[in-house]
Amino acid sequence: MIFYVCFQNNRIGRDALTEVQNRSSFFHELEYLRRKGKGGHVILVQLKQFDKINRKFGVKVGDGLMFNIARYLENIRSDYHVFRFGNTKFMILGELKDLSQADEVIQTLYDRFEKPWDIKGNKWYLRTQFAHMTIGAKDIDENLLIGQLDYLLSCTESAEKNTVLFFDEERKSMFERQNYVLAEVKKAIRNESFTLYFQPVYSVEEKRFVTAEALLRLITDEGTMISPGEFIPLAEKNGLIDDISWLVLKKCCQFISEHMDMPLDSISMNMSIQQMDVQIFDRIIQCKRDFDFPAKKLRIEITERVITENPSMAIEVMKNLSNGGICFYLDDFGVGYSNFAGMMQLPFKAVKLDRSIMKTITESLKDFQTIKYIVKMLHNAGFVVIAEGLETKEQVELAEKLRIDRI
Repeated sequence: MIFYVCFQNNRIGRDALTEVQNRSSFFHELEYLRRKGKGGHVILVQLKQFDKINRKFGVKVGDGLMFNIARYLENIRSDYHVFRFGNTKFMILGELKDLSQADEVIQTLYDRFEKPWDIKGNKWYLRTQFAHMTIGAKDIDENLLIGQLDYLLSCTESAEKNTVLFFDEERKSMFERQNYVLAEVKKAIRNESFTLYFQPVYSVEEKRFVTAEALLRLITDEGTMISPGEFIPLAEKNGLIDDISWLVLKKCCQFISEHMDMPLDSISMNMSIQQMDVQIFDRIIQCKRDFDFPAKKLRIEITERVITENPSMAIEVMKNLSNGGICFYLDDFGVGYSNFAGMMQLPFKAVKLDRSIMKTITESLKDFQTIKYIVKMLHNAGFVVIAEGLETKEQVELAEKLRIDRI
């Protein structure tokens, strides 16, 4: 019975495919180090694009390669243990003796994965990311540890070659900053304390400000501002952008309601990919009822990315809202691939030329002529043309020559 129980416990703690220890065993090993008061060296190995192997050679061959990789990792050092931590992730944990040991182990791993793996006689290079760190016995906190390693991996997501990142003091500072910003975002959502700033839009023909775009700002209790370029990507990554976007809608509608006498025709706001679903129509209609303002006062800005993620849903939502009197602007035109045929089928009132386009009109005659033809084409199609990011008198004068409607 004792032998049987030991055997069963051993099987429970192992991954069925690779026969190395599993995630649960990794956490037990961490706890063991903590109790013994010893530090450790932790390595997270992420195999990238492994699905290509499964598609090309079949799942059975892919499983065989995963098994062989696990065997290699097991034999790096006798005092390091290997755990399968996820589908294409391995965790390696060893007792830390000195930093040179950590450098030696990670270099050995990197050198091996720079070489090809044999798959049925084919040489295959596996793109791999390595995140590693050293921990003291007092610092062992499994949730914090996984968060730190995942953060390291996120820093190399776009890398096209094998990468190694070590959790040094600089990375630690960046990780702590990220957690701080994320906490501030969650607090702002909870307290509805985001602030809206309004970017004025000027009509070249009418010589007056006709609309404004609502811009989201996050100001901490200490009075410091966190840039949208910093907190928006974090919110998207952590599934919070939906909550933020609905708050912007609510605050925008409230502002319109409280300033019906403002000398502006409308206020525009950006909608995210997550918002372009069947709920958006009901939410906007409910906001109109709650704050009692005409539909023509609200404009929705969306990018091509929003449309291409779910074209049928976006078209349905846009047409329903357009029938209710709410107009749409196409934002960031010219940044990516512009599908003119698709754009012509959608109820856009205006097209906003991205600031990166307008930046070059003072520097290049070729760019000026190109933009001139784009503006003419958009006018012929019935769109109002808005130029973003004009900050000098010279840019404004050139925009007037291009017959751009608003700046």
